[in-house]
Amino acid sequence: MRGGGLGRAKDEVRVAALGRQIVGWLHRAANSIEGLYVSPPAARHGVGTALIKLAETHIAQRGHHFVVLESSLNAVGFYLRLGYTSAATQCSSAAVAMRKQVAG
Repeated sequence: MRGGGLGRAKDEVRVAALGRQIVGWLHRAANSIEGLYVSPPAARHGVGTALIKLAETHIAQRGHHFVVLESSLNAVGFYLRLGYTSAATQCSSAAVAMRKQVAG
């Protein structure tokens, strides 16, 4: 998670649940996806994709043209499949800056 963590006025956290069990969450601030987690048993069942699509919709509805995020190296393929592109050189040795146009 980048920035100062939760607590900023425009932060939003969405959760995905299966019955009464939380299987994933997404933290968003303005047009930035700050964090995404899906529990291992729920992985590859569309949970992460659903959370990302929901965030993209909310970001576009709030007038932003791009979604930005920092991807761990092992998740780059996931974001590429969802239409994200590399936005810059690596942020660090373990992250890649990525973005996707969602409006305009």
